[in-house]
Amino acid sequence: MTETSLHAYDAKTLAGDYVRAVCGAAVCLGPLLLLEVAAAMAWILAVFGAVFAAFGLRTLVRNLTRVELSDAGIRAIGPAPRAIRWDELSAMKLAFYTTRRRRKDDSRTDMRASRDWMELKLGGPRRSIRVESSIGGFEAIVDRAYNAAMDRNLALNDITRANLDALGFAAGADAPPDGRP
Repeated sequence: MTETSLHAYDAKTLAGDYVRAVCGAAVCLGPLLLLEVAAAMAWILAVFGAVFAAFGLRTLVRNLTRVELSDAGIRAIGPAPRAIRWDELSAMKLAFYTTRRRRKDDSRTDMRASRDWMELKLGGPRRSIRVESSIGGFEAIVDRAYNAAMDRNLALNDITRANLDALGFAAGADAPPDGRP
């Protein structure tokens, strides 16, 4: 019998994204509906409004998506379903994004106390699955993916190894290229 866990994105984070998407779309698209705007400005507002609308749709997809983690693999359940078996995992990348510039002496990576986030991208035979750090149980997902990557002897790039190291995994620059200690 395999043990499974179900993970969802944090409602508080998604609420903020919904507010940003709605406000951005309203500010950009509202003038097009209410005012007479010059053609060039109308195009600019329409493009930015479309970007905010796309961000809102992406937020909705994340809101409706659940990630199922099991001994057999990982599965995204929702509007864009995907699945990757661990024995078919072909790539793993862990990226770190920040909203502010870091100083050289600032090596802290406290994901919960900042607006910084990580994105885990797992590649399979035909599809990939992306999971952001705002999902509940992100560390457990990374742990299982890392173990599967090591079992398959996947080469991890330097950025992924550094980000794994920042999360407490022994995959840093001193580790061999395959990430095994």
